[in-house]
Amino acid sequence: MFFVNVFALSYFQDIYQNGNYDSNAAIYQNGYDDSASIGQDGWSYYETAIITQYGGFYNHANIWQAGSGNTAYTGQYGDNNTAYIVQSGSGNYAYTDQSGSGNTANTNQYGSYNTGYTTQYGSYNTAYTDQYGYRNYASIGQYGSYNTASIGQYGDNNTANIWQYGNNNAASIEQNGNNNFTVEQHGDGNKFAIDQLAGDSVAGSIYQEGISSNILVQNDYGYGNWWTVNQGYWADDEFAWLYQSGNYGSASVYQNGYSDDASIEQDLSSFGETASINQNGGGYNGASIYQNGSYDSASIGQVGLSNWAQITQDYTFSSIASIGQNGNSNSASVAQNGAWQTASISQTGSGNSASVTQY
Repeated sequence: MFFVNVFALSYFQDIYQNGNYDSNAAIYQNGYDDSASIGQDGWSYYETAIITQYGGFYNHANIWQAGSGNTAYTGQYGDNNTAYIVQSGSGNYAYTDQSGSGNTANTNQYGSYNTGYTTQYGSYNTAYTDQYGYRNYASIGQYGSYNTASIGQYGDNNTANIWQYGNNNAASIEQNGNNNFTVEQHGDGNKFAIDQLAGDSVAGSIYQEGISSNILVQNDYGYGNWWTVNQGYWADDEFAWLYQSGNYGSASVYQNGYSDDASIEQDLSSFGETASINQNGGGYNGASIYQNGSYDSASIGQVGLSNWAQITQDYTFSSIASIGQNGNSNSASVAQNGAWQTASISQTGSGNSASVTQY
């Protein structure tokens, strides 16, 4: 059974259905020089595709589906917006809603029961979603101008959410199997990138607010990994780099201030590691944690201005290191290489310096 419902006040529209039954296609246009096309092919059945474009000019929308039970919706309101949806498989769902001018959304889903949401309000925003596999979920919401978001999920049961509020923000997520990640960026000029491959209950949440905040996250081999990063109130020039590979690792970075810098790396020999960096409201702070071993735990907390801290636990077995600094221009460093070490540095005041080395 074919169902076609077309109403248009524009220059171009096209619906193509071949070899399918009980499929629905509809185009609604009310604007100037808009174009829309729907194609459902390859003995597809129970397919639904709807395109709605209102109140503007030079909008373009295209939906192509092959398979069974796929659903696609595109709604565009404004001028010069472009939306593409391609779905192949069964039970996939794609939703695109754009309002403003010069926005572009591209959704590609291949497999079964994948879901992709894209919502863009503003001007010259760009969103890309590519999903290959089974029961993946992707959501992109951008509110502002000149934002860019990209989600690529290859495997099964991945979940990715990107929400950006402001201008000139960029976020990118690539996952492969049973990963879960949420990114929320407020303000202008935030940058985020993630690459997760092996999965295993990996979950993460990143929140940025401010100008020129940057985060790079990579997780290659995973088991029970957890990420959380929060770069504070009206963050400015903050940077966080987190890398985990293997086992029970957990990393948490919280920065509240300006010009903060944080780096966590838990390397290939990791096992049950935990690392946490907390820099609260100061300026020009820097903190770095590197762990490579077993049963490791490291924590850095800095409050004040221009503090510096570094923890390195290299070929360790059961090491614990903790640095706490409260004041300005303090410096602390811990390096451990061996077995059963424990080190702790606490400094209150300004201009202090402390170092612990155990081999």
